[in-house]
Amino acid sequence: FVFIYSKMTAAIDMGAALQEPTEDWTIEQLMEWCLQRSQQETDEKVHEIISLEKNQLEQGKQELWECFNKLHASTKEQNNTDKEMKTISTSFCVRFKVVSGPYMDQEFVVKPQLDRPCWVGRSTSKRFRDHGISLRKDTEVSTTHGKFELIQGGIYFTDVGSTNGSHIGDTLLMPNVPHQLEEGMSLLLGSSALLVHFE
Repeated sequence: FVFIYSKMTAAIDMGAALQEPTEDWTIEQLMEWCLQRSQQETDEKVHEIISLEKNQLEQGKQELWECFNKLHASTKEQNNTDKEMKTISTSFCVRFKVVSGPYMDQEFVVKPQLDRPCWVGRSTSKRFRDHGISLRKDTEVSTTHGKFELIQGGIYFTDVGSTNGSHIGDTLLMPNVPHQLEEGMSLLLGSSALLVHFE
């Protein structure tokens, strides 16, 4: 049996074609043919399975690389966006010229950043004096009247619930709703009208 199996294996390894049995074959020859045929079919099936698994592995590998490249590109894009936003946040500057009220002809400069809005109101605290606008003499302005924020690359003003409200031109602003500022726009807080100028 060992001898027969060895011959069968050698024949398969050499790619020898199996002859069909004839009536003059002996039992030993017929057994050898059956073993060779069975081994050949098994070997073909194994190669088929290996080839299929290899193709699936390559496909999975390709999909993983595509996911990695997309994630890498997305991360790189986000990092670039963050850098751009940081650049904007450190260079954006708005100058307000007061054209009416107790501070007429005076100018105020604010530089809002992503993580630090600039406040405006009648308060004289440090965050109003150093990083915002303090309109102490305007009695129609609330203590904390509103704030200037940097949102997606633009400067926005939000009335935070002031007593007398805020206007852009003739429009009364809804409280706690950001409104984007534009060059030359007139922002009325109490009796103080502030003209917007970007630097």
